Amino acid sequence: MFGHSRHFKRFLEGKWRDLYRVAYVWTHDSDLAADLVQETITRCLKNRQKFENEKDLKIWLFKVMTNCWRDNFRQKKNIIALDEVDLYSTTNLESEHYQQQIIRDLKKAFELLNQHHREVLTLVIVEGMSYESIAEVLDIPIGTVMSRVSRARLHLKDLIANVQGKEKKASTVRRIK
Repeated sequence: MFGHSRHFKRFLEGKWRDLYRVAYVWTHDSDLAADLVQETITRCLKNRQKFENEKDLKIWLFKVMTNCWRDNFRQKKNIIALDEVDLYSTTNLESEHYQQQIIRDLKKAFELLNQHHREVLTLVIVEGMSYESIAEVLDIPIGTVMSRVSRARLHLKDLIANVQGKEKKASTVRRIK
């Protein structure tokens, strides 16, 4: 049985980065994301006797992490804001500034999405999961996944436009004679 093998434990350790990447997007906090991944792996190891099919392991992992996150979310209603992260290093200062502004706008807009929209977009965009896999992970019908992804993308597009619009208004200086 795969759940009782050493390969299972190594596989879990190998998926830490994938789990962390999604957890960070969901939590907006590196420490909380690491705790969420640790809790996920701990639960998977405790319940490995329930797991039988190696093919479905990725879906099972993300389903466990989703449940851990929802448990945590029920306990703690507030989410800590994302810290500024330097993601690019280029020599062209104007280009670098523009890229950083786009990233800041995207982060602000993404933080404004509701939890359901953040979950589906993260699993689609970051993890590249199919809608069918996401439906299994989140335990919702595939039609719900498709509508959430569609609505989340539209909402994110609107939020980005609003964030960029507010910053343009704030930076506009009016001349008074």
